[in-house]
Amino acid sequence: MRRSAPLLAGFIVVAAACGAGVQNLALKPFDLGAYLSFIANWTPDTAPFCAVLRSAADWSAVLRPAAVMGSAKPFAPPADFWSANGVLVLT
Repeated sequence: MRRSAPLLAGFIVVAAACGAGVQNLALKPFDLGAYLSFIANWTPDTAPFCAVLRSAADWSAVLRPAAVMGSAKPFAPPADFWSANGVLVLT
């Protein structure tokens, strides 16, 4: 449990650097693997990438659908997800 506090503080600093509002920020893990999407190429590809996704449009700007035969996973979160959630992507 002690390790979570520095990790949480680190995410808040990164969220602020990415332009996310950090007031009332409740962080919880988000499994990108639950969706058939991958992060699109970014420039320069040698630098880290950070994005704050607050809408389906943000999701579509950063992630691309990854069609996989035989999988029933969705490409993106449902529309109602964005009314109370956002996603901080670091890669």
